[in-house]
Amino acid sequence: MPGRLTRYLVARTVIGIGGVTLLLVGLYVGIDIVREAGDLQRDYGVPDMLLFVTRTVPTRLYDIFPFAALIGVLVGLGQLAAHRELVAMRAAGLDRAPDGVITRNPVFDVTPADFIDCIVTERGVLEPPFDGRIEAVVGSA
Repeated sequence: MPGRLTRYLVARTVIGIGGVTLLLVGLYVGIDIVREAGDLQRDYGVPDMLLFVTRTVPTRLYDIFPFAALIGVLVGLGQLAAHRELVAMRAAGLDRAPDGVITRNPVFDVTPADFIDCIVTERGVLEPPFDGRIEAVVGSA
């Protein structure tokens, strides 16, 4: 069962997705109503227009949802960041990786050796000449 902070984070994200989805669907429904209003005739009235627009909402929702999800997550997390809640969660001990998950962040660099003055690691600063010293530090990791 996820913790309280995880549930709060998910709830804020889902609220952001829901808000953006409602906004975008409302925008598209408004555009469809204006577009269909130009086609009003004697045999195609306002009730028919509203019925048509209502029946196209699920298709619009299907088309819009991937973008709404992306924007909604950004809005939800942006709101948390704006109120410094993400900082508070990190201070409270919420970690990015679950317990028991080993993470690794390898780095690949193509900087020419002539431009390297030193290498900074968790185990200290290595200065030239690097002969054998890098292997000793990497091998002991």
